Amino acid sequence: MPKKIVYSVIGIIIISFFLYLISYLLILRSEPYKIARQFIMYNPSVNSNIGHVNNIRLNYFGYSLKYTGPYGNAKFSFYVVGEKGQKQVYITLKKETGNWEVEKAYLVMWKETSINLMNSGGNIGK
Repeated sequence: MPKKIVYSVIGIIIISFFLYLISYLLILRSEPYKIARQFIMYNPSVNSNIGHVNNIRLNYFGYSLKYTGPYGNAKFSFYVVGEKGQKQVYITLKKETGNWEVEKAYLVMWKETSINLMNSGGNIGK
């Protein structure tokens, strides 16, 4: 392969990596991300199933954020570590009239078993 093509491919990979890194860091500062983290931290079902939450990490490719003006939606996939173990949490938020609200939230217990966190009294972002 000619050197010009190799350098072009390497350049594209490096630029893509930095664009991804910037978008990931911006997501961590977003309002829906902060609301989703609070929802997990204070949700009774999360605490009863994995214990006190010690760490919450956004999965590297576990997010989608789209909004225009006062409307939008966000989806997050979190890796949550508690005193009793670690699990995945999936959260969907919706923005209407400028306010983000948790629309759906699930704690994945095993491959095909999940708990609906909206039924457990966690009302952050509502």
